[in-house]
Parts: sequence; C-alpha cells; structure tokens
Amino acid sequence: MKSKKGWRKSCRNEGRQTWQGPGGTYGNPGPGSCPKGHRFFVIVLAYLIVLAGMVTLARGADIPNQTQTRRVLLINTYYQGYRWTDSVVSGVESVLKDGRNDIELYIEYMDSRRVSDPSRFFHLSRYYRFLFSPVKFDLIIVSDNDAFDFIKQYRDSLFPRVPVVFCGISSTNKSLQENIPLITGVVEEYDIKATLDIALRLHPNAGEVIGVGNRTPLGEVKKQLFGEALSGRGKTIKATFFDDPILSDFESMIRNKEKGCIVLLLGNFRDGEGNIIPFEESTPILARLGIPLYGALDYYLGYGIVGGKIINGYDQGAAAARIGLRILNGESADGIPIDRKSPNRYMFDYAAMNRLAISESQLPEGSTVINKPKLRSSGNLSMAWSAIAALLGLGVAVTFTVPLIRSRRRSEDALKLLPTDMEKRPEAGTEKPVRTNGDPKVVGPEEAESRAAELKPGWDTLCLREEMMARILDRLPVRLLVARRDGTVEYLSQGLIRIFGYTGEDVRTMGEWWEKTCPDKISRKTLSAAWLDQEGGDESPENPADRHFQARVAAKDGSVFDTEIRFVPIEDRVATIFGDSGRQNRSRRPSRSGDFESIGTLAAGIAHDFNNLLLVILGNISLAKTHLKPDDRAYERLNDAEKASMTTKDLIQQLIAFSKAGQLSKRSVAVVPLIMDATRAALSGSNIKSRYIMSDDLLPIEADEEQIGQVMQVVLRNAKEAMPLGGTVTLSFENVRVTRKDYLPLRDGDYVKVSIEDEGVGIKEDDISRIFDPYFTTKDMGDHKGVGLGLAIALSIIKNHNGHIDVESRAGGGTTFHLYLPVSEKEADADEEGETSISGPQGKGRILVMDDAKAVRDVTGAMLSHIGYDVAFAGDGGEAIALYRQAKESNKPFDVVILDMTVQAGMGGMEALRILQGIDPSVKVVISSGYSGDPITTEYGEYGFRRAIMKPYKMDELEDVLKGLTDSY
Repeated sequence: MKSKKGWRKSCRNEGRQTWQGPGGTYGNPGPGSCPKGHRFFVIVLAYLIVLAGMVTLARGADIPNQTQTRRVLLINTYYQGYRWTDSVVSGVESVLKDGRNDIELYIEYMDSRRVSDPSRFFHLSRYYRFLFSPVKFDLIIVSDNDAFDFIKQYRDSLFPRVPVVFCGISSTNKSLQENIPLITGVVEEYDIKATLDIALRLHPNAGEVIGVGNRTPLGEVKKQLFGEALSGRGKTIKATFFDDPILSDFESMIRNKEKGCIVLLLGNFRDGEGNIIPFEESTPILARLGIPLYGALDYYLGYGIVGGKIINGYDQGAAAARIGLRILNGESADGIPIDRKSPNRYMFDYAAMNRLAISESQLPEGSTVINKPKLRSSGNLSMAWSAIAALLGLGVAVTFTVPLIRSRRRSEDALKLLPTDMEKRPEAGTEKPVRTNGDPKVVGPEEAESRAAELKPGWDTLCLREEMMARILDRLPVRLLVARRDGTVEYLSQGLIRIFGYTGEDVRTMGEWWEKTCPDKISRKTLSAAWLDQEGGDESPENPADRHFQARVAAKDGSVFDTEIRFVPIEDRVATIFGDSGRQNRSRRPSRSGDFESIGTLAAGIAHDFNNLLLVILGNISLAKTHLKPDDRAYERLNDAEKASMTTKDLIQQLIAFSKAGQLSKRSVAVVPLIMDATRAALSGSNIKSRYIMSDDLLPIEADEEQIGQVMQVVLRNAKEAMPLGGTVTLSFENVRVTRKDYLPLRDGDYVKVSIEDEGVGIKEDDISRIFDPYFTTKDMGDHKGVGLGLAIALSIIKNHNGHIDVESRAGGGTTFHLYLPVSEKEADADEEGETSISGPQGKGRILVMDDAKAVRDVTGAMLSHIGYDVAFAGDGGEAIALYRQAKESNKPFDVVILDMTVQAGMGGMEALRILQGIDPSVKVVISSGYSGDPITTEYGEYGFRRAIMKPYKMDELEDVLKGLTDSY
C-alpha cells in the first residue's frame, strides 16, 4: 500500500505544478518551490526547528510519568435515582472525570433509605471484600452518614491505609470532633438564617413563619437554628415549629390561616397512621395552597418550594472530589483540615417564583434559577426535517457506496501494477527511440510521465470521491466498522465513535474491539467466532451475504445497551454495522425490566410473612396427625391439606426463582430418573402419553432437582394445553459438546440436551421470540393458550443453572423445547429413600425459640413440646439475649437457640448471634427464615450457625434439624 499513500499525498498538494507518484517526482518545479537564493535560510530554519525539538524531548525525559491510573471508590448511602445522591455523584464526576485526570471511578450504593436491616453493614462488608479484593484503591469518597459510619467501622479491614474523604455529614456529628487518621472532608451546614432572611425580604407582608421538622437529634439542631434565626426580629414575626406533623391536619391549619405566612420545610410529614410521606408527594400538595414554601436542601426544588440558601448535593460532591484530588496529587489526608464551611448557594425555582410573582431582579446576586423557560423555536419541525434529511442522505450514501467501493478497487488494482509498469517503460523507451520532429530521440522518462499524467485525473477523482464518501458517512448516523480479514481495523464512522466513545487509536484490531465493547465472555466468543467465519459469498446489494445478531454491548463511559450487529463480508474485508435498536429500546426496556424486578421484589417481600402463615398451618396439621391413626378418615384429609400447603410453598419458590433471588441447592444427579419422575407427575391423570429416546452413556448433570422439576411442569403443562384431544410427548436425551461454532449463549463444554416434543397446535413464527415474556400470551389459541409467566420462570431457572432453552415450532406442526443442562464433574449422588415419622416424644433438653410472630412461636413450641423438649420464647433478639444470659447464670442453660432471621421491629437473628457468641462461644444456634434468597440459609456455617431450617417446616423436619445438637439422639 506504499503506492497508495504516495499518490494520495499528491492529491492534497496544491502548491506546486509537480505531483508525487510511486515512481518518483514528475513535472517541473512551480511557484511553490524555493529559489536557490533562499535555500540557505530554509536550511538554517530547519536546523533550528530540529534543535528546539531535541531540547524539548530532553526536558520531557526528566518529567515523571503522570499517566498512571488512580482508582477511586465512591460509596453512597442512598440509591441510584435518589435526587440527592445523583447530584453528589455528578459533582464528584465533574472534578475527577473532567478529561484531565487518569482516574478510574468505582461507584457503589448502600440503599440505606430503603433497607434498614441492622445487619446490612456486615453483609456489605462481605460483599465488598468479595468484589474489591483484587482492586487497590488510592482514595475512598463517602457520601452521607451511613457510608461514613460504615467506612469508619470496616475501613481498616477492607481498605487498610486508604485515605477517606467525606461529604454530606452534618457539622454536629460527634465523629468530626475525633481525630481519625486519614479521614477528612467537607461538612454540610444548614444556613436557616440566610434562607429566612431572603424569604422575609421577598415577602415583606408575612407575619408568621412556620417550621416543619422531626424528632431526631439533627431535627433538634434544625429547630434550634430556626429559633435563633428569628430571635432578633422581636415580636414582629410569629414563629411556630411542628415536629412530624400529620399532613392532612397541617393542610387544614394552613387553609384556615390568613395570607401572610411562610413555611420552611426541614423535615417530613406523616399520614394518619404515622407513616412518613415522601417529600415528592407532600410538597406539591402544600404548594397548591398558594403559600410561600422554602427549604434548605436541593431535592425539595422542583416540587413547589421557592428556594433558599440551599445545601446542594452537586457542590458537596465537587468539594469532596477537589479535596480527594489534592490527596491523589501527593498531599497527606492528615494534613488537610476538614472544610467546615458548607458550600451552600442561593437556589430558586422559576415556576414557584412565577406563581408568587417574584422576579429574578429581587434575588441575591449570583443565584441559581432552575426551570427557566427556554426560547420557543421551531424545534419539532426542525427535528422532523433533520430526520427526513438524514434518512434521504443515508439512502444516497448506501446507493453510491457500492459503486464507489468497486471503483476504488479497480483503481487500487491498477495502482498495484503501476510500479512495475513504470520501471519497465523507461527501459523499453531507451531501446526503441521514437521520432519527434523527424529526429530519433530517447523519450523513456517522458513516456513514463505521460502515462502517469493519464492516470492522474482518475486518481484525483477517486480521492475526491473517497473523501466525499467519508464525509457523508461521518455526517450520517451510520454506526460502521470496517476491518481486514486479519483483524486490522481500518475505519470507524463518526456515528460509531459518538455512540461507543472509542476511536481508531483505542482499538486497532477486532480482538481489542470485542474485548472492550462486549463485557459478557460468552457473547464475546460468539460474536468473535461469527465475525471470523464470514465468507465472501454473493455480495450484490440485493442479496448481501451477511449475518446479524442481538447483543449487549458497553461504551467507553461504562454504559451498557442492547444493539443489533450485522456482518457484511466484502472480499478481504468485513463491514460490521451496529443498529440503533438498542438505543431506541433503552427508554422502553427499563419499564419492563422494572416490572420483572417488581414481581421478584413482591415475591421476596411476601415470602417471609406468607411462609410464617404456612408454618402455622403445617405445624398444626402435623400436631393434629399425631392424635389420629393412619386409617382414620380425618388423617387422609389432613394429608391432602398438608400437600396443598406444600404446593402453595412451591408457588412462592417459583416466583422467587423467577426473580433470581432464590438460592440453588444443586447436586450431581442422573438426568433420566429426574426428568421421568417430573414427567409422570405432570402428565398424571391426563390423556397424554410419554415416549423416551435415550442412549446408555448419558452423563450426570449438576442441578437443583426441585427447580428442574418446576421447569418440566411448565413445559409439559403447555404441551397438554396444546393437545386437548390427547397425543404423545416424546422426550429424547443426548450428550452434546457446545462450541462457539454453535452460536449458542453457552460456555464451551459438555451438556446434556433434553428435547421435549409435542404434537400440538404449534406456535406462530412471530410469537416464538416472545413466549418467554411474562407479558405475552397466545390468546389467539383460545382455551389452549400457554402460561407466559410459567415459561418466564422456566427460562430463569435454566439460566440460573448456566443452561439454555431453545424452541422449535411452527403453527399446526407441534413444538419442541430443547433444554441444555451443564454436565457435572462428579458421579451422580445416590437417591435418598425413606421417610421419617413422629412416633412419640424423643427429645430431651431446653430450646429457646425467638420469633416476632406469636403464632409461629406457639406452633413451634407445641411441636417441640410434643417431641419432648422444654421450650422458652422470645419476641426479638434483645429478649432472647436476656433470657439466655439469665438461664446461663442460673445454671439452667439452653441446649439450642432457634433465631428468626428477620424481625420487623427489634434485633434480628444475625445481630443476636454475635452477642450470644460473646456471652457463650459454644452456643448452638439454628437460623430460621421464611426467605430462601439469603445466603445465610445456604451457607449458615460460615456465619456461625450450626443448622438452618426454612419456613414453613413440618414436625419431622424440625426434629431432623435438632438431631445431634442435643443429647436426645
């Protein structure tokens, strides 16, 4: 390609009459060349430039390398999407990610506003230890109280000697009076006096100021500042303050007041039952009353308050980041004093000002005003015309791209032959003189120049076309990457660079591209293999030999989105086109994924209470059965009730499995007995027959038998509904090896493929991609419609097993589900046989039961008493600790303590365990939980528990758990 570069350079040379080609320089010097008299000065000037460059390089060699990446961890107390927290994050990023600092920022959210479990610090410490063990941080920034308290408690064990900068911490916090090594930051200080001063200046006729706060230590400080701010105004202003007022009562009071009062919001309102009402709901209600509302925190802005001297999350974050930058640049954290001057500023809402007839000229100088109206313009019309123009331009670009590429190829082929041709022509010209003006004359060089001159116009045209095409593609929203077959990246369109943020300097090969933009290893392997497998094929525009995929990709800024990727082979190159469907759908997708999350959150939230109720039912059934003989008619009824209760438990577990909150209890099992048992149970009592096809060498799988059984129940239920008149379901089993050539979203390895084929009505081709969506139902199939949520649960379970579900179907031709399940490296475990039964009292010892539900305590105590134990009860962890200490001191210790994991009001099981272990290191504690999503229930030993039992449980299960913990067995 040297010839190409040489000729291209000539296309841009407009200052001379000569032009540069692969064979040398042709033509005569023009006005752009240097006369001989000036050559000396040119040489001297060039020498000085080179000398200056050498000096610069020499000096640069002494400059230390400042490009080493520094890692900063930002821990937020609240959640992403909370206005205050988002403002803090934006402020931190404005300083640390301004493009001048090579800093990698990690952002974490503790979500303390929605999660208040006392053990959350402990769980977070384990999570951060797992997540960040391979990462060495240079700085930690914490926002607000919980993050500050967490880092004080766990900094030395998780991030030893890492300096910490805080923000969002009140100046009244006692920890700020301590001298904690390597911790500094910026405080937040409520400027209530400045807020009230500007409020009274804007409303000179106001005769009363009403403050709203809460009964907390910080609330008391705000109340004191409120009183001090108005103390100097004498009796001209009436001051009233309410702690935790009920919104409806407060609203009625304001309605009955005459105009002329101001309300300062420093806390939350409550409803009639004492629940806190979010400020997003309460503030607009008060704003509609027409009274001036003021506040001290920026997250009230936009909901109806006028403004004030505001504590701003953005400024807090930026101030903390500036301190952090000083530490990263070499200053000691211990040498930087805490900034006790809160970076507050005057902020106002234009909409609220307009409602109360306040003009900007009345505001303090330098005030920030939000929601100011923008000048009207023909924005929508311009956007529409821009979209039409872009589409037309894209069509023109596509129409001309193929001819331009073909024209360029022909010119490149001719240029490849040109060096050889230019070398041979002078030799031939010297041997064969031509006649000019009647005299023989050697004209080899002139003939070469003539040949080059013939090619120059064509090459100039090609250069112009290439530049025009590049400009067209760069101005259009085309996301295009072109690379050679060897993986070298040749071209990235501006549209692609805008979306992903990577330039040609960042990614020089396709390997680097996939590594940076495809975070999922399986998808990365699949796409890389598909790109390598592209063949030339039929390249006509009407029938391109391309393949397209849906993938989740990542941009340079860390954002992740879905897009369509299309590969188009063009001889020795492959064009990769990225669609914009992911960006279009990104605004729609969160609502649906949010609904999925809501289903899981609902299931997880009700699981504990629901399983408590089931425990009471099952426990009483177990107790009732002990008073009956197996041949009694009532005994059979109780068995049916017990089975129905366990089915209800399974339903809750299905929803939790769908939410991916449930923990798998996997073991190595033989696949055929597992599937056959599930099939018999699912088809029992129906007019559907089953047929099995299998080999003798099937490998065992690693599976949770109960959840795989749920998958089979779902698939076979859909098969039954598709065959209302009866039929046959064929189940086939085979060992398969999956590689990247199969284009399946699976890791390379061995799998057992289970295929379930029915003879039903089938599924339309357009519906196959949506059958796993819980919001899709095949209503056009009448009474034989499938259960969308069930298939969504099945898909979630198989994915949690690191497997995959594939579907083949056509309308009227039956449906086949293919399940890919990973092979186990261990032999299949032996099946457990036999049942335990309660024959009479066998227990011996004292048991302490802690549960916040009285009904659970009663039924558990009754079952334990029937087994033979002495039982005592506690309603929360604090009461359990007191009873355990009292029993130990009176030499009547408890043999086992059963602790409820989650307590609505009071100390929970995790915190109680730590205190009990401090009292008695040999204490035997069983954790009891109604929620299978907590890893404590599956890895109880790592947390210090002896056993775990899941609610709801029966009497025989309770007895089994206690075996070996007391002297009874």
